[in-house]
Amino acid sequence: MADVLAFLTNQTHALILEDEARAMSFRVKVTDDESIARSWLATRDFDVLILDDGIGQESCRELWTLLWERQPNASCFYIHPLASAVDKARLLYEGVLVFDSEEPLAEIKDYLQELADYQQYLREHERFEILLVEDLDSPREIVAIYLESLGFPHVEPVRNAEEALTLLQEKPGRFSCVVTDLNMPGMQGETLLSEIRKDATLKHLPVIILTAHGTMDRVKECLRIGASGFLVKPPRKAEIEKELQRAKRIILGRQSPRLVSHSDMATLDALLSEYNH
Repeated sequence: MADVLAFLTNQTHALILEDEARAMSFRVKVTDDESIARSWLATRDFDVLILDDGIGQESCRELWTLLWERQPNASCFYIHPLASAVDKARLLYEGVLVFDSEEPLAEIKDYLQELADYQQYLREHERFEILLVEDLDSPREIVAIYLESLGFPHVEPVRNAEEALTLLQEKPGRFSCVVTDLNMPGMQGETLLSEIRKDATLKHLPVIILTAHGTMDRVKECLRIGASGFLVKPPRKAEIEKELQRAKRIILGRQSPRLVSHSDMATLDALLSEYNH
């Protein structure tokens, strides 16, 4: 049974969410008092934190930081109807799923139901296995060692994207995350990412792009295809851990693996082009 904390200023939303969550057998705490929310987050683990835009964004950031200190794999939902494409991309990069539709509660209800179903699945399949794709021996060994030292012991290193794609297609339920280099002989990282996103049995997988010299155009192309995150070579352990914890939240919460959605890509592309010039 999952635990949900809803810190909401909209009382109508709070009442509806409480009823919906309890109907799905979640344990639910609801408050509009920040000190109470902080106290709960400091003393117990929650699987889901739900916030709304009536709360200052800095306060929200402090709350989801408290959430992840105790429960790194928890999901954080943020109801923010006026969020821009850049805001949503930035928050998603932090691990926060933004709901900006006219009916956010219906979408959150769907996510909660998927979360309940998937947590049951994960209790039966606890292994989190990472496919590491890197053509150079030394960087591949270094990243693999980092992954294992961060508490991810199940790492399968491969030398090229063709081998990676074969493994993924032969056993589509085996891996929970892909970390892939961008520049490789033969199939490039963008192509591997594209093949994963086109495959119905693989498209849910988080894909983290590892690159040393990625141009802005290649970064935008990876975002368009559906990258989940980026690591710059040589990657630091702190950044690797941040990306992998977000990947686990994507898997646990059944969130979209795309860092930027299709609908927001055009806006973000324009902003990045303007910044680049």
